This record gives sequence, structure tokens and C-alpha cells, in this order.
Amino acid sequence: MSADPSGDFDHPSIPDSHPALKRHVLYRLSRQDWQARKRAAR
Repeated sequence: MSADPSGDFDHPSIPDSHPALKRHVLYRLSRQDWQARKRAAR
């Protein structure tokens, strides 16, 4: 997995008074990496 800062966002349902919870960080996993992890978990 790798962080994708361009996809980070502020959750619209969390008030600004909770800045530690408001920001959400997006991580991506390529299809190839997902398949490799799935095989390794067997």
C-alpha cells in the first residue's frame, strides 16, 4: 500500500471542532499487490 496525498480529504460529517478526526488519508493498493497478498495469505 502507498499513501496517495492527492486523495486525502476532510470528512464532511465531522465538525471542524474535531480536527484530529476530520482529516482522512487515502491509501491505495494496486490490483497486482492485492492479488499477491491474497495468495500469500493462503
